[in-house]
Amino acid sequence: MNSHGGKPDSLESVQEQHEMPETRTFCPSELKEDILSMIERHYCAHPLIPGYSSPTPEGIRAWAVKQMYNYCVTNDLREVWAYLWGNWYRPGRWELWARSSHEQIAVLKTTMILEAQ
Repeated sequence: MNSHGGKPDSLESVQEQHEMPETRTFCPSELKEDILSMIERHYCAHPLIPGYSSPTPEGIRAWAVKQMYNYCVTNDLREVWAYLWGNWYRPGRWELWARSSHEQIAVLKTTMILEAQ
């Protein structure tokens, strides 16, 4: 019987009432490497290093934000974009990690990269 005392619910309607909502994966594992590679390219971009994007810090940031945003939209990664924007790409956070935010290129990281090769 249904909850209102009438005739019994069909099996399908009972199953529909108890189905779990579809869950979303934060980031599928096959896309993680692409995102990490992009973040590394964005980190390394600097006006003194030719070949990445714009020759200005502002242009580099615009290029990086647009590239990451478009990747997230294309791959339906709303949660990933929200995380990346809030913690890495928004003004105030970008300046903490991006090389392009500083006139000089950090020698320590560059040396570590060269030694790792």
